[in-house]
Amino acid sequence: FSNSGTCALLRLCCYLYMLTYIYRHCYVMQTKEYASYLDSDALIAHHLDILYDKMLESNLLKIIHPYSVVEISHIARLINMTPTQVVQKLSQMVLDQKLSGILDEGRGQLIIYDSSSEDASFSKGVEIVGNLSSVVEALFQRAKGLGKTHA
Repeated sequence: FSNSGTCALLRLCCYLYMLTYIYRHCYVMQTKEYASYLDSDALIAHHLDILYDKMLESNLLKIIHPYSVVEISHIARLINMTPTQVVQKLSQMVLDQKLSGILDEGRGQLIIYDSSSEDASFSKGVEIVGNLSSVVEALFQRAKGLGKTHA
């Protein structure tokens, strides 16, 4: 490629598609190396930020998948980030419901809950109880009306 900007974008795309935490460092180094080209276009910079966030989320989910409780320092060591950065990203993922769990910052742990899919029977049951409640209320109102006419 003759254009350095095109070369930079091509390299960054390759690193983004690899989506393993090993290549996160390579991605960061490439963005620093080609910062003058990448930062000059706000649209490209915005999309690269979004792609980086998605890559980071994917990597964090891959790392924590086998655990029910994992130390934040362990995650930070594996992904080569500071514990503060890891806590910030995990907090965001919990709030966005991309991760089911809580951060126990006192112990420095992430406690992961089993992700449970919504039970269709439970949802239908709640709907039926709601409908029955409406029917009982309507019957009660009719009974009140009949009681007044016969009295």
